[in-house]
Amino acid sequence: MRKLIFHFGLFSFLLAVSLYFFLLQFNGKHDDFYLRLTTPQQESLVIGTSRAAQAINPTYINPLIKPHQLYNYAFSIFHSPFGEIYFNSISKKINKKSKNGIFIVCIDPWSLGVTQDSIHQEITFIEKDFALSGVHFVNQKPNFEYLFFYSTNTLLDKYLNNNKSTFLHSNGWLEVNIPMDSASIQKRFQDRIIKYTERKNSYIRSKERIFWLTKTIDLLQKHGRVFFIRLPVRQQILVLENQVWPQFSNFVSDLSRKKQIPFLDFSERSHHYLYTDGLHLHQSSSKIISAEIGKWIQEQAGRN
Repeated sequence: MRKLIFHFGLFSFLLAVSLYFFLLQFNGKHDDFYLRLTTPQQESLVIGTSRAAQAINPTYINPLIKPHQLYNYAFSIFHSPFGEIYFNSISKKINKKSKNGIFIVCIDPWSLGVTQDSIHQEITFIEKDFALSGVHFVNQKPNFEYLFFYSTNTLLDKYLNNNKSTFLHSNGWLEVNIPMDSASIQKRFQDRIIKYTERKNSYIRSKERIFWLTKTIDLLQKHGRVFFIRLPVRQQILVLENQVWPQFSNFVSDLSRKKQIPFLDFSERSHHYLYTDGLHLHQSSSKIISAEIGKWIQEQAGRN
């Protein structure tokens, strides 16, 4: 009996060790979010949704803001609109000893809105159904919570999937590689127009999200300097944004003055950049806009 127990224990131990080392192999090619939840606490962060995740590449900013090292902690409109869930995740990701960090906060109307069911009139905070709501440890590798409870595929399927069009870099920037011929771009753009027109029809400006935005700003300012960014989109999507929240840039400008935060608005410069779908910047434009943001932060720092 003792021999049987010994062999069972040894088998269980070897299985656990094998699983642990298998999970250590997961990286940016396997999942669009996982790597961000495995890195250590950070002193400087990019905050926002998928627009920021794809647009802001710390590789082109960090050399301009030394010794600061930005980490992109932006997820998606489903995971990281401004709210209590994202606030709690950010607070866990920040190095509590940091007092001189740099925080880029990307704001758009969609990240401050909620949707309301037209039949039952129920308001939806969609992030409650996604990973940041349930992952309590955001600096742990391997991150068992995410892999076992929030992975969309089985672990083996995820590991063997070599056909992904995205790659999450170690600095948190999400690289997207998809066809960029004019027909493909136009098809994706039309899909975005349809989706965001539907979202516009059920959109409600959320006082609760604005409250948590200000709470997030207060948190970040305890650990360093905050910079507001409004990223560009194609003109037709900007029209939709202006319909759901007229004078949105004025709202951000007022908040920036109140909180003494520099604000860089790209919304009227949509034609300067290339987009994959009208909403997200192509990686070639990500390099350009990231360098522009880095130079701007450098200039702002020189004024103080």
